[in-house]
Amino acid sequence: MPYRESTERRNPFSQYALDKIAAEDVLTEAYASESFPVTIVRPSHTYDEAQPPVPGDWTVIDRLARGDEIVVPGDGTSLWTLTHALDFAQGLLGLFANPAGLGEAFHITSDDVYTWDEIYELLASALGVGPRIVHVPSEFFPLAVPDWGWTNGVLGDLRYSVLLDNSKIRRYVPSFGPAVSFRDAVFELARWRQAHPVETAPDPTTDRIMERLVTGYHLAEKAFASLGPAPTG
Repeated sequence: MPYRESTERRNPFSQYALDKIAAEDVLTEAYASESFPVTIVRPSHTYDEAQPPVPGDWTVIDRLARGDEIVVPGDGTSLWTLTHALDFAQGLLGLFANPAGLGEAFHITSDDVYTWDEIYELLASALGVGPRIVHVPSEFFPLAVPDWGWTNGVLGDLRYSVLLDNSKIRRYVPSFGPAVSFRDAVFELARWRQAHPVETAPDPTTDRIMERLVTGYHLAEKAFASLGPAPTG
């Protein structure tokens, strides 16, 4: 790391990633063989005040607000890059009708990087609460909630640190300069939630999934505790 545009593209867990790689290959070949005009963009985790960048979306925010335990994959220390939609739009607009970008691929990302624990701590601070974090091993997700839409994302993305080099978009679009920090944006998320109670209401199915993961973790904790002291000598 950081990942660059030339870094090998590989994510066997995510159907979205597999489909995007295949689409990029088709379009790149069309540019090489037919001069088909194409510019490829690769955002990082993009969010705004109406779309929190966490698995479980507003349901997890609701659990934070009411003091329930929330699930963080792994040990919460992997690094994650967040990009506000306004910053992404700035880079995307700079590539429109930009002939220098034809046939090229670009990361459109900010330099806003946090651990997953920090992401939840910042969200909780904007809500005026302390987060009750439960660290669930990533490999437990397919065992507990194999059909949940976020499970493959946890396995293929969220358990790894993701740092992205955005120097290329800065060269091709000199005006690109991400300015929105998640530390500030969390308060916009909190205000949006307060102003839009219907749109941000928790989803009962997602809430049950969170509860299942939390319960499973605590059952595993008790099972390990019941083994007694480790043998010595």
